[in-house]
Amino acid sequence: MRSNPAASDWLIDAIDALCEPRFAAVMLTVVNRHVARVDHCALMRLMRDSVAQVFTNATTSSDADHSRAAIRYIDGYFRRDPNLRLVRDAAKLRDKVLVRDLRAANIKDAGYRKACYEAAGIVHRVSMILGTQGHGLVSLNFYRVTASGVFTASDLRRLKAAAPPLARLARRHVELLANTAASADAWRMRLKVIRHDLTARELDVAARMLAGESLREIADTLGVAHSSAVTYRERAYKRLGVQNLKELRSRASDL
Repeated sequence: MRSNPAASDWLIDAIDALCEPRFAAVMLTVVNRHVARVDHCALMRLMRDSVAQVFTNATTSSDADHSRAAIRYIDGYFRRDPNLRLVRDAAKLRDKVLVRDLRAANIKDAGYRKACYEAAGIVHRVSMILGTQGHGLVSLNFYRVTASGVFTASDLRRLKAAAPPLARLARRHVELLANTAASADAWRMRLKVIRHDLTARELDVAARMLAGESLREIADTLGVAHSSAVTYRERAYKRLGVQNLKELRSRASDL
């Protein structure tokens, strides 16, 4: 039996993880412990029909299919997400949390269903949606996979009851991250939002450059040759669609 989601201390661990890379993983644990069984968690922001940002995600398995599905989503399939239509109502959702559930079997767009759901074994999604800064939405999504089955009516009731504090905490995480960019760790998280498929080395080099380190310093810190650091920089530039540090800073600041 899971504990009562109204308990005053049930979100303490998630609050402690605000603005940290572990936020989604902690949120996943908290919801599983106190609310309902979930297999995957993703926190994203929808701004308009050309922008979707996955701020963080976590899964209970080591299956890479979830990461690949997230990349496909931000690379274009988000435009077929029914939640995107709600961006026009973002102002109305600043103080109201909207909870929507979507079964994979009910997705009419075959390409979206196959690339972002079936390929990762996802059968059901619950979205907790809240307006954020500007005209965008924060969507905190929880998923069930085939082995777990769809959410039951009881699961959905508990998730809906827990949605207000969960969604507001997710929005706080997004806003803190969007307004924080001083350290290499903060830049690394921002870059990960923009390009989910950057490798660890590409992230390290680009984030340290944004934090003010030279390529020589970065190479020494990472224990790689200077030429390797140059290669990682160029690969990161290519993935991010920039040509120099000035463009990189502008791209990474656009959250």
